Amino acid sequence: MNPSMPPLSNPERVRFGLRTRLIAVMASAAALFVVLAVVMQDPLLELQLARATTTDLEALARQALAEVHAGAEADEVADRLGARRGARLQVYAREPKGADDQSLRLLGDTAGAPEPSQDVALDALSTPPLEAGTAVTQTIREERTQVLQLVLPTEHYVITAARPLTQMRAVRESLVGLLLTAGGLILGLVILATAYLSRTIVQPIRELTVNADHLAMGDYSQRLALDRSDELGILSASLNRMADRLKAQIRSTKAEGARFRTVLNTMEEAVLVVGTNRCIVHTNRRFDRLFGQPAPGDPLTAVLIGTTVETALETCLSADTDANHVREYEVQLPTRMGSEPRYFNAHVAALPKGEGVIAVLHDISKMRLTDQVRRDFIANASHELRTPLTAVRGFAETLTTTQIDDAATRERFLHLILKNTMRLERLVDDMLTLSKSESGEERLTLTPVAVAPIISDVVRTWESQAADKDIRIRWEPPAEAAEPSMTAQAHEQSLDQILVNLVENAVKYTENGGEVRVNLEDAATHITISVTDTGPGIPPEHQARVFERFYRVDTGRSRALGGTGLGLSIVRHLVSRLNGTIVLDSTPGQGSTFSVTLPRA
Repeated sequence: MNPSMPPLSNPERVRFGLRTRLIAVMASAAALFVVLAVVMQDPLLELQLARATTTDLEALARQALAEVHAGAEADEVADRLGARRGARLQVYAREPKGADDQSLRLLGDTAGAPEPSQDVALDALSTPPLEAGTAVTQTIREERTQVLQLVLPTEHYVITAARPLTQMRAVRESLVGLLLTAGGLILGLVILATAYLSRTIVQPIRELTVNADHLAMGDYSQRLALDRSDELGILSASLNRMADRLKAQIRSTKAEGARFRTVLNTMEEAVLVVGTNRCIVHTNRRFDRLFGQPAPGDPLTAVLIGTTVETALETCLSADTDANHVREYEVQLPTRMGSEPRYFNAHVAALPKGEGVIAVLHDISKMRLTDQVRRDFIANASHELRTPLTAVRGFAETLTTTQIDDAATRERFLHLILKNTMRLERLVDDMLTLSKSESGEERLTLTPVAVAPIISDVVRTWESQAADKDIRIRWEPPAEAAEPSMTAQAHEQSLDQILVNLVENAVKYTENGGEVRVNLEDAATHITISVTDTGPGIPPEHQARVFERFYRVDTGRSRALGGTGLGLSIVRHLVSRLNGTIVLDSTPGQGSTFSVTLPRA
């Protein structure tokens, strides 16, 4: 022990120590509990007894009513049940003398046989209003005592059950005495138990205080801040001495470790550190999310990081590699975030002083996907634009270089030029619409929108085209009373465009004589619009891609029908901007159903 440190205070010199305080506090708490129990039990107990009595009287009245309905003699039922349960039971029959006559005839009474002409007014039985089948409880004064009375009216009978409150008071007084006796015993037991326990606790604390002063020069500590003069205060001072000594030793280590962990955990790159024993030393949060969370000391094979990265790590571990030399690879690795592998730029290097190797994996999947989408879009757009442009150019060259005397042939060529020009216009318009939807430049203000009128307008728009193919569009608008509640939080123009695309596709791809159904379902939190056709359906292998740009299940038929390949892609982006979802359900040969779910307003 350092001789410059002041000696500890003698624990035996503590005057008002922990033991005395503990006994005083526990005794005071027990006494307070007993006092509160005695003071508060009276109203609480009275309330509970009243509830219990009410429940018992109601059960008694309903039992009597059941026996009277079963054919038992009312006075015998009143005498038997009332005597058994210690209550006065009365059975009245309603007199059907008129609609306004509320008189009752007494059929049975526990107190004695009823008189034949003993009639009672219904209002005289209860101050609160009576309702058939519902029991009413009230307190009434009867001669020299108060009585708790319950009245149970029915269509043909009225049952009353009463019990004096003096019985409840007797029970309450006996319970008060029992509570006081038990409280005194509990108080004595608490004092004795606290005295014993405090003695077993304080003595070990005093011994620990002496040892803690020696540990103040060692390597184990816990800082305490107890500003008190008892044994725990002395222990706190001893442990704080030890904490002061350790603070200077570990401060720099903690700061460096905290900076290291913060930097690693905030990196977008996944970091893996492997020791010379081929075991994992450290990983950051990004690595754990991608490849699992290995524990320090696990073998390198505990994580799936691909053969290329494992080979690079092994090479750095087995060779005398310069720490400044970094090996760079582009690899495709399976991860926990989705079923598809991801692309990474992997940088592998040795740590200084031969302490292991480090691998830094930068996720470039989004970059690769963006490049692929861009290439696909350029290829698809070029192909879609080339077809009508080639047709327009061919027919135009024929008209300008060839003398065509047949007016019908010229008219046909001009019609084909116009048709392909209009197809180009639709394609450009759809591309512009899709671009605006994806970029989010056009802000959509979401407001409550009545869905049914928009559906009706779209159906009317396409009824003539459907009639040309002998297709029936089935749409049953909701009743006018229900229409105001069927409102979605949406953008009216965008919702109209979504429905136009879905109904147009359904009409286009449904064979002659088929049917298109539009349904509207209202739920508590959302509204679902579904468009169902009887067309050829979509095979399962194509269903996941029908919302991609320029993707067609049947390329030749789609172009023949004038489709641009962008309609469903536009629908998907617009539904997403309306905070909704779209689901496809299709069976080949049985048609398709597109369901759009939007939040309710």
